[in-house]
Amino acid sequence: MITSISKYIKQNILRNTTVILAFSGGPDSVYLFYQIKKVQKLHPFTVILAHFNHNLRGKDSIKDEQFCKRFANKNKVIIEIGSANIKNKKGNTEDIARKYRYKFLNKVKEKYDAEFIVTAHHLDDNIETFLMNFMRGTGLKGLSAMQVKSLNILRPLLGVSKKEILSYLKKYSIRFCIDKTNFDESYTRNNVRKNIIPLLRKIQPSFDKIFLRNWKTMSQTQKFIDKNAETWIKKNMKKKYEINLKKFNNTEQFLQTLIIRKLFYLYHKTTDNLSKNTVLRAQKIINEEKTGKKTPFGQKTILIINSNSFEIRNTNKIKKILLKKLQIPGETQYIHGKILLKILNKVPKELSNGIFLDYLKCKFPLYIRGKKNGDTFKNIGMRGRQKLQDFFVNKKIPSQKRDTIPIIIDKTNNIIAIGNEAISDSCKITRHTKQIISISFKPPLENKQK
Repeated sequence: MITSISKYIKQNILRNTTVILAFSGGPDSVYLFYQIKKVQKLHPFTVILAHFNHNLRGKDSIKDEQFCKRFANKNKVIIEIGSANIKNKKGNTEDIARKYRYKFLNKVKEKYDAEFIVTAHHLDDNIETFLMNFMRGTGLKGLSAMQVKSLNILRPLLGVSKKEILSYLKKYSIRFCIDKTNFDESYTRNNVRKNIIPLLRKIQPSFDKIFLRNWKTMSQTQKFIDKNAETWIKKNMKKKYEINLKKFNNTEQFLQTLIIRKLFYLYHKTTDNLSKNTVLRAQKIINEEKTGKKTPFGQKTILIINSNSFEIRNTNKIKKILLKKLQIPGETQYIHGKILLKILNKVPKELSNGIFLDYLKCKFPLYIRGKKNGDTFKNIGMRGRQKLQDFFVNKKIPSQKRDTIPIIIDKTNNIIAIGNEAISDSCKITRHTKQIISISFKPPLENKQK
């Protein structure tokens, strides 16, 4: 087993780089430290110890922290200490402790510009994770359990059993801390460790070998399909975090879930808050293809359906355009830019570079504002009035962009122009037009009047 640990470390940790070892002072992290020391003799790199005190065990937590400090001093390595009062936090204690611990570990990693966070998760931990995920009903990713390398985490002990670790420490009389909470069977993981795994090993003496073989197969399968999802996204994501609906819905249902998970990770850089229900809700509204439908997709994020695509975007509210009188002629500042209005005495040759209205048909003063519920206007060539909402849908303007389009109204609150998209039939230019109001925007709006 020592050979495989050495192989994992040499394959992943470059010479003369730095890694952070998550160090609890327990048997696993102490054992890993000594295995790393062996590799360092021929493959030099720096190890920084990082100990996080969860303050869950009173005096015992303090004793463990002190042990870790003495251990670091004895072995002449740097140690970073972090802490939090997890007891006072609401929610699942194990999940909260993990989040705080990894937040601390990542801060230490950034401080030392380290290559990896190295953890002492071993074979028994991996079996526990597999069984826990199986009982929760997770998919293949959950059944693949932990990986030797995932993102910035390295776990070189996944092929080493707890029995081998304790045997090594006993052989060389190496001291370590004991966390008494690991024996508390009120925690599901401890119950699995103490009762279920020993029973499986009793029923099948070769259980560890069988698990390792199947774990490797499932891991390879997961990597293969993850690669397919990544390739699909690279090929089909033309705009950042925006995907064509038809192309997505023409893929296999299973691949769809992987694409959604991968998009979540690409956007948030983590899958910590990604639940199975989040994936299923997203998949459901994408398959329905109903414009305007949306669903939460992580913290302050939604997945929203457009007319022919879906996209992921932040839910921070776009600042609305407030009512403001326009200077004619002149320049008027608004929340997203400026509007320049000029008075012309003849029709310009090029009509695609702005909005042009018949001066004498306008009812002054003119104003700019944002869209409102119930807005209607009469488009050129239309007999009746059209809802502004229907206009946006027909023009396939994404809902998140509609609040940024300036609406120009006259003194009667009648809409006479919608950004660069359209003008009212009541103010259109004809061959009888004597004076023209030219309206342009800075910065230029994306969509031009047709």
